[in-house]
This record gives sequence, structure tokens and C-alpha cells, in this order.
Amino acid sequence: MPNRLTENRDLLESLFVFGLWKDPKCFRSFRNKIASGEFFSSVPAQFYYNLGLNMFEKGYDEFDKVSVATTVNAIPGLATEYNKLGGFETYEDVKRGVKSENLEGLYNDITKLNCLTTLHEKGFDVLGNWAKMQKMNTEQIRRYFSFQLNDTFLNQSNANSKIEDFTITDEDDHFFQSGSAMGFSIAEVAPLLNYELLGISNGLTFIGAASNVGKTAFMIRVLFYSWLKAGYKVALASNEQGLREFKQLVIAMVSHELNNKEFLTRRRIKMGNYTSKEGALYQAAKEYINEHLAKKVMFLKIFDYSMDSVEQFFEIASARGFKAGIYDVFKADDMESGAARGQMIEASKVLFNCADRNQMSIVASIQLALYMENTRYLRLSNIGHSKQVVEPATEVILIRELWDCECSGEKYDIKCYNFEYNPKTGQKIIGMDGKPVKKFIEIPAGTHEDYRLAFISKTRNAKKGVVIVFRYDGDANDWVELGYATKISTQDRGMNRK
Repeated sequence: MPNRLTENRDLLESLFVFGLWKDPKCFRSFRNKIASGEFFSSVPAQFYYNLGLNMFEKGYDEFDKVSVATTVNAIPGLATEYNKLGGFETYEDVKRGVKSENLEGLYNDITKLNCLTTLHEKGFDVLGNWAKMQKMNTEQIRRYFSFQLNDTFLNQSNANSKIEDFTITDEDDHFFQSGSAMGFSIAEVAPLLNYELLGISNGLTFIGAASNVGKTAFMIRVLFYSWLKAGYKVALASNEQGLREFKQLVIAMVSHELNNKEFLTRRRIKMGNYTSKEGALYQAAKEYINEHLAKKVMFLKIFDYSMDSVEQFFEIASARGFKAGIYDVFKADDMESGAARGQMIEASKVLFNCADRNQMSIVASIQLALYMENTRYLRLSNIGHSKQVVEPATEVILIRELWDCECSGEKYDIKCYNFEYNPKTGQKIIGMDGKPVKKFIEIPAGTHEDYRLAFISKTRNAKKGVVIVFRYDGDANDWVELGYATKISTQDRGMNRK
């Protein structure tokens, strides 16, 4: 490895690791950022980092000679390696020159060296541009080499614009006649919604709801899980829930699907300490997921709301053959700042262009404005920080709970209906008036919390304003599409609602 990439590297790593030792609470800020076995290049740094993290997770808030020795001696074989690397004296030799306020800078310096080393190993001319590299941070380096690639390949073909012939070709014939213009199907769970939208199209789709209504749950069951079962590969990026939370959600869905009445609920999965029967249910779900689903998922956990990371992730996913992506949750870097509206508008453009450029279908969840939670008929204006945020989107679906006053037999009642179908042909039965025969589905009073209304607020494939009724079981994350909602009043409900 060239000297420029290794000089001072061991010192940087020592200062960083023992800076964490000096102020152990700092492990909390960095442990999720550091990939095990990949961040440090030196054996001592990796060893002392792992030892310090182990002590921090056991509750030590100060590392002294006695506490470190106690931890080392409790783990078989660790003392030999510890003494070989100099023991506690190694820390004492370095700690005087360490300041916890320098940790972020040291972390960034090591991250930058890791990136430069990887680029060099892949054949990029890092050393020839060393003076430039020294002045850049990691994100600037990424953009620099990305620009070089774009300049070399994309711009040669004038990728930003293309003059084309309007003649309808044989390829067009095949595209239209094969139904390729349809988006990714969600008919497994939501045939009516799928019919109205003609699937989830390439481009950008937003799923909006207020907090705790189920927008993430909806995306995971109706889209993510359905697509995986259909054989599609799905890229999933999240800046709120972690990988284990999504795994838990999918385990509950699979367990419910495999066993129906006897399954592991989301709550039971969290609690652990399973009975032998529950253990068998868990094992069956695990085996199904690992055999049929896991290899079709690419997951990214984001620790901020930077669109750079999201865009880069979907670019990589597309290059690996992923054509469906989910982003949970779409927000600005600082939702409370005055710049949030502008940030979100620009970020939505970036996400749309990423989807369009890579011919992907990207679906993002988005929060509805809290101050409009009493709105009965959901519209684009319900989206926080301006409906301009969703302007680039192809489709927007907004979800809310059914309210008790809408299944009480009174003024604001919502009726749910589907159609009668011929069991042999699958076609709608036509009545004497020449219209499809409707069948109405009762929503019992007092069960409103088990139902959700999905408003098609923007689409290029159907009428706006169509509302679909779902029954929702949070224990299994099971969504059952019941039918269409009859006309919903535009009269908002009062503040002293039930």
C-alpha cells in the first residue's frame, strides 16, 4: 500500500479509539457508524475498540486498570492478546494527547482514508490527485469521482437529453401489447387499488399518513412483501426503523400467512422467551424468509435525512438489477427549521430524477401535517410543508383511520362496497339497469380503529378522489382490501372529536 495512504494511519486510529476510552459515552454516537472488521486497518485499534465497546455495553462509564482487567480476564483467551498488545499501558501512553471533542474529526479522517484506499485498490487515480484529495471531505471525494465517471461516459452520449423519432416501432408494439406500461402489481393484497393505479409505475410514489396510522406498515405489506413473493428484488432504505424492526414485521406477516390463526404477533416477537410451540412458529417463518425472500432485499440504514445517501443507494441498487425501491421516511434534515419546506421540495426532485434516470419505481412514505389531522377528506394540501413537495410524484396515496362517527349509522356514515362477480368467468355481474351489481360490506359500530381509508390523491391513470377501504390487523400487519368507499363528506370534524 502506498505510504501516502498509510502514514499516520495507526496514530489516527489510536487517538480515535482511546478518545472513546477516555469518554466511554461517546461509543453511543459512533457504534452504529463503524462496520465491524472494516473500519480499522490496525489490529491493536480493532482489538481495543472491541474491548471498549464490550465494556460500554456492559454499563461501564469509566475505564480504569481494574475494570479493564476484570473484563479481559472474564473472557477466555483475551488476556494473552491484551498483554501482547501492551495492556493498559498502551492506553495510558496515548490518553494525554486525546480530546473527546476531536473524535468527530478523527472519525472523518479515518473514513476518508478508507474511501481513498478503496478507490486506489479499484484503480482510480487517487495518488495523482493527492493535493486535491487532501482538501476534500468524504462526500466531496465521492462527488468528484462520480463527476469524472459521468463526464467520461454519460456526457459522451448526451445523457441529459435525447432527440428521438416519433415513429411507432415494432418495439413499441411489443411494449404496449405485452402490458409493459403497467407498473409493479399490488393486486395480491389490493386488486382494486392496483386496478385504479395500473400498478405502481416507474417514477416516484408517495404514501402519506399521520403518525401511527400505518404508512410504513402499509408499504411493507401491500408493496414490499407482495413484490418479494412475486419474485421482484426490492431496495429498502430507512432513516427511522432499523433492520431488526423490519425483520420483526416480516416475521409476523409470514407467521400469520403460514399459520393464520396461530401465529407470532409483532408484540410477541419483541418479548422473546418463546414456548416450544412459538419457537416452532418462529423457526418456520425464519426458514421461509431465508429461503424465499432474504436474497431479494437490499437494505440501507441512514442515520440522517441526507438525500445524498439515499440517491447513491438507489443508484447502486439499480446497477445490481433492483427496479423497485422503498424509502421510509421522507423528511428534511431539520423539520423545525425555516428551510425545511425548500429542502423537501428539492429532495423530492432529486428522488424523482433518481427513479426516472434508473427506470425504477421508488415509493416513499411522508408525514401528513399534524394541524390538519381533523381533515375528513384528504388532499395534497394535507401534506406538511406544502403540496409542492409531492409535485414530481406520479402517484400520491394518503391514508387515515376510519373515525367512530363514520360507522355509527348517522350523518357521516361511510358505506363500503365491492361488486358481485361471476364465479366461473370472474367478470362483474351486470344488473337490469346495465350497471355492475354492488354488494355492501358492513363496518360494525365501534370497530373504526380496525379500518383505514386510502385516498388516491394524485395519479395519471385514474380519477382522483377514489377512496379504498382496508381492514387492518396490526398484530400481523395484515391488510385486507374490502372495497370502495361511498362519497365522503368534505366537512372536517370538530376538535372535541371521539
